[in-house]
Amino acid sequence: MLEPTPTPLEQSTPPAPPRLAWGLPSPHAEPVHRAAFVAWLCFTLGEVIAAAAGLRLSPGWSWVHGVYLMLTAFTMLVALARWLPVQNVVACGLVLSLTSAVVLALSVKQGFPFGRFEFTDALGPRLLEALAWPVPLLWVAVLLASRQTAKVILQPWRRSKPYGWWLLGTATVLTAVQTLALEPFGHRVMGWWEWPKTSDAVTWYGAPLLMIVGAVLLAIVLLVLAGPWLVAKRPTGRVPDFEPVWVWLGLMVWWTVGNLRVGLWLAAGVALVAGGVTFWAAWRGAGFTFGSLARKVAAVSA
Repeated sequence: MLEPTPTPLEQSTPPAPPRLAWGLPSPHAEPVHRAAFVAWLCFTLGEVIAAAAGLRLSPGWSWVHGVYLMLTAFTMLVALARWLPVQNVVACGLVLSLTSAVVLALSVKQGFPFGRFEFTDALGPRLLEALAWPVPLLWVAVLLASRQTAKVILQPWRRSKPYGWWLLGTATVLTAVQTLALEPFGHRVMGWWEWPKTSDAVTWYGAPLLMIVGAVLLAIVLLVLAGPWLVAKRPTGRVPDFEPVWVWLGLMVWWTVGNLRVGLWLAAGVALVAGGVTFWAAWRGAGFTFGSLARKVAAVSA
């Protein structure tokens, strides 16, 4: 049977090599990220409104907050999949979630490194009667949002030699600020965990100062462990997105509104100042001006 003679174009074009999607940025990451980010925005608006109104979910619906934290972590991970290989994203998520889970469980059982405390059932079932299941996902969300926000802030200095150290330091500071706002929100407002009464003269709304030190150290360790998986092995040509800044600010707004609702003024004040400075620094780092923003909106509308 005669085969058709290849055209000149077919003769000159070599066959495309097979694409190993597992080792490349996912072609489906962009639409999935858009859907996840829109869902996250809607969910965040609902959480903030509920916190402002002082609405509390009944015990049978406490899992909703866990779903929100899971959605936040998923949004950050799928955003990474737009420019990192899939195995890098999976490895990063596993390293952050499993390591934080082990450290948190160790603190519950042994009191190190945060001090001894106890998770309640307000976030849903506890793993091994020790760890509230969404909390490791919360760490994934906060750490990735802080690191990617730091990338936006440091965008003008990305070619500087000490950039890696600046990135680690800025991400750690942003994580620490989140911790300062989250701790009284989770403890005093939502009742997600409980601290035993202490005779310490200085605490952060009932939490020992060891908690802050432990959170900073854990953030540094996790960022260092996840760092190799967050480096693109080939140039992507992508400028850091601004979406992580919105995620970082969205979480901060939720904590802050809840803290204001019950009169935790110091925690709310620290969060408001830090949030304003972070937004300004990220806006400058991204090179935004009101004129460029207007042109971008006009281009999208057209």
